[in-house]
Amino acid sequence: QERLREADGARGAPLVAELTCLVSPTGRARPRRHLVFGVGGGAALRLRGGQWERVFPVGDTASAGGGAGRPSLPAAPEAVRWAFVDTLPGDALVLCTGATARAMSHPTAQSALREHWHAGPPHLAAYLWQLDAVLAATPEDRTAIGLWEADGASL
Repeated sequence: QERLREADGARGAPLVAELTCLVSPTGRARPRRHLVFGVGGGAALRLRGGQWERVFPVGDTASAGGGAGRPSLPAAPEAVRWAFVDTLPGDALVLCTGATARAMSHPTAQSALREHWHAGPPHLAAYLWQLDAVLAATPEDRTAIGLWEADGASL
């Protein structure tokens, strides 16, 4: 962390960082409990029963130290956000950058992605196409990682 602070100071501007992580257990336990943590503007959303829910809200980038909406390394460990998220068979958990989370908050995007993803995980090419097509109006980063919770029979 000290080297990052040195790099931050040498640049004369905050070192921009946005990171959202997921730690998931293996096994057949239901519900499966995941740990989501991060800094910057990222978020985690769960698709359950056809409804989207923010389970790890978009970060407040100004309080992370970047100001003016720019994410940066937090000044203190307490600034790292975290949450436990439970998933059941059929749920999808999507971790995404702040720009993607903001774009996915629009009802049109939520509806389109719900239609594509409620039945289960798409093939990788379809997933990438769906994100690109639905979020095409977003000129910023459109990164999203999806985790679909399988039922016990498919494990």
